[in-house]
Amino acid sequence: MKLENKVAIVTGSTSGMGRATAVLFAREGARVVVTGRNEERAKAVVDKIRAEGKEAFYVLGDAADLNFCKEIVDKTIEAYGTVDILVNNAGMLSMSPFRM
Repeated sequence: MKLENKVAIVTGSTSGMGRATAVLFAREGARVVVTGRNEERAKAVVDKIRAEGKEAFYVLGDAADLNFCKEIVDKTIEAYGTVDILVNNAGMLSMSPFRM
């Protein structure tokens, strides 16, 4: 496994590309910290990873908040002692009409 014994934080990992990244990293041996704002979706990602015999937990909050970012790192260090990989995937999509 390519990521054996690595610790990965994946922001915005409760859906889409972030979720796929978190699951793939876990399959490759990483211990994964899932982050997002929706507890139900975060729990679903962690449950999927754990169902495959891998290790993960989630931290809820908004990655745009610097205090939350510090909390993610602090909780990761507390649980695993290190951070090896950081995937900054969290983002927001805002759609509005294009006007000239």
